Amino acid sequence: MKKSSELRAVNARRWRNLAIVVAAVGVLVAVVVMLAIRMGWFSRTQIVESDGQALPSIEQLAEELGVPEDEVTADQVDDILESRGWQTERSARLHREDEGIFLGYVGADAGDVVESSSVVVIDESKGPGIPEGTLEKTPQEVADILADMGVPVHMKKIPVLPDGDYAEGTVVASYPGENEALDADERDSGIYIGVAFWDRGVPLELYGMKKDEAKNRLTSLGYEVSLEPHYYTEESVGKVFTSTPLIGSELKPGQHITLHYGVDASTNEDLLLEETGGTRHLNYQVFKPMVGAYCKAGGQSDSSNCIFLDGGEDDNGKGTTLVMSEGDSDETTDLHLKARFTFSVEDWKTETDLLITSGLGMFELFHGYGNRQCGGKDLGPGIPEFACRNGTPVRNTEDTFPRHTGSTYEMQEMLVYFPVGSDIEGLEQRGYFDDEALWAAGREPSVDTTRPFILRRDPSLYETTSVNADGNANNPFLPPFGADASGEAMAPAVSGTSVYYLQPVRSFVRWAEFTDYDETSAASSNSSSPDSSSDDSTQQTTNHDDQFDSVEGTYRVQGESMKEFTQMTIKKDGSFSGEHIHQHFSDDGENRPVLDYAAFTGRFESMTPNDDGTYTLQCATDAFAVKGKRGDTYIDEKMDMPTTITQAYGVEPCGKFVVYPVGFPTDDLPQSVLDWDYSIDQYRTSGRVLVTPVIVGADDMAFFLEEHPQG
Repeated sequence: MKKSSELRAVNARRWRNLAIVVAAVGVLVAVVVMLAIRMGWFSRTQIVESDGQALPSIEQLAEELGVPEDEVTADQVDDILESRGWQTERSARLHREDEGIFLGYVGADAGDVVESSSVVVIDESKGPGIPEGTLEKTPQEVADILADMGVPVHMKKIPVLPDGDYAEGTVVASYPGENEALDADERDSGIYIGVAFWDRGVPLELYGMKKDEAKNRLTSLGYEVSLEPHYYTEESVGKVFTSTPLIGSELKPGQHITLHYGVDASTNEDLLLEETGGTRHLNYQVFKPMVGAYCKAGGQSDSSNCIFLDGGEDDNGKGTTLVMSEGDSDETTDLHLKARFTFSVEDWKTETDLLITSGLGMFELFHGYGNRQCGGKDLGPGIPEFACRNGTPVRNTEDTFPRHTGSTYEMQEMLVYFPVGSDIEGLEQRGYFDDEALWAAGREPSVDTTRPFILRRDPSLYETTSVNADGNANNPFLPPFGADASGEAMAPAVSGTSVYYLQPVRSFVRWAEFTDYDETSAASSNSSSPDSSSDDSTQQTTNHDDQFDSVEGTYRVQGESMKEFTQMTIKKDGSFSGEHIHQHFSDDGENRPVLDYAAFTGRFESMTPNDDGTYTLQCATDAFAVKGKRGDTYIDEKMDMPTTITQAYGVEPCGKFVVYPVGFPTDDLPQSVLDWDYSIDQYRTSGRVLVTPVIVGADDMAFFLEEHPQG
């Protein structure tokens, strides 16, 4: 038996061991809790009683930054919190405050003590906009939802099909779209809400409808319809994405409508080739399928990150050429599909150097034709008018190819256009891209292939952009590009940061022009449904506020030569302006180039219907004026030639003009009108009616809309 002192010693050891175990468990629990806190097992923002800091209030932040409370931004708060040891995340929502303004914290309040190593979620404003779930509600419900956005809210009527998917009197469209915010410069104009009603107009259902179905629906309502393809997003291939007039616009009986639908790379041959004498060749004048704004990813708010493709004038003054501009510049660069100029019509399949024949889906767009340059002058193709002598152009007096000295090939603008469906991997395997450029692109974000994009050659990535062109030298800046080719491979390569993406049409309606919605709108709209009697609908009288809408546009009457014409632009309020130009040679024996010119302005005061289906435009004679004094001569700075102020032919004297409206039978046009245009076919559809107005002015001169729809 142990002694009592020994028992006490044993018990003491047991209690000490137990205390050690308990202490160890306590330490382990504390470590687990600390890890849980640090790893966010309890919540993203941990509010604790100690070992933390208090989240600053908006008043404290504003004082520290020296700005008003409503100007504290989320970026500024982010910097302050991170400087104090917190990690931060962002949560943005639609709000009346401007985009980027600090609204508070998510999951915590100002003054809460938060452990310094926790993640603090910053609540920031996206700006005012349309919350998710707004559509298909009643106008009053939507008005209540948007009441706190702090911007004007406009309720507008939008026509829908009477047998369509939308219930009359419900909200069916908005600008901006759901979960989108207004741009900063749109706050004053505000939010637009479209309320469905049944009336004669371009119906909302067309947006996203298959092109043939949309055409058939409109044709059944008595409208003339044409289809126009455009390279567009993957989801819009074969579907309508906008129209001319825009969706929601009022329509007159028999009016012409152009439906713009999306296409991809599979349609390249149909869009980019034309046939002449049984031979298919590249259509160097094609431009409409590529027209649009193209911007770097995330760069839409800064125009310097964007390039713009549009239709421009060719050498004959016709709007049939693709031109490029960039940023805010007014300067344009013409582009075409051909890398080299040829005088003959060639089968497109012989253009084996070009991507258009590769079957990969993409194609190049070139500026210039890769001709030799001399002292800044393009020497042109074939036997040139000028020869290059030590870098100076001199007139070529021989009927042979001259021996150039000092001529160069210069790197010119070149784009590669990638429609949806282009085989990018196949292009890379072809060796089209510079190796270093391809390596660099592989370390950038991937490209978004669900929308068209443009890759632009960057001269700064090349060792040289100018080479000697004397003798039989080839131009290294033109295709073919590839591993075994002589051309300088393309740089940059395709990546999410190197390309310019097509910017989709953000608003497919012209909201401000629509009729305001009120509670009585829906109740009264059935009487004007497209199913109403067509006899009644054709007995329309012009409304003073919109009587000139149908003739708005730019019109042109062409003289005997391409250098003689009168052009007139009519606005919606009836005011007009324009110019008459006649460039010819002087008759004083010196045969000098001279110009007859008249810049004019005026106003139509009324537009009244006639019994024969035409309209009469009455010019306000006291409002018409020609700039300057008739007969005065001066030197025109732009044309650099003697210019004489003359009569505004076709407009002067400014009296009564006759309008042959859209839908007018072309067989009923007088011969005097037909004589003014070489082919009336381009202004009518297969139904033999006008698809654009024709206006006859003074001396029976007929003005045709300059950019007519193709029927």
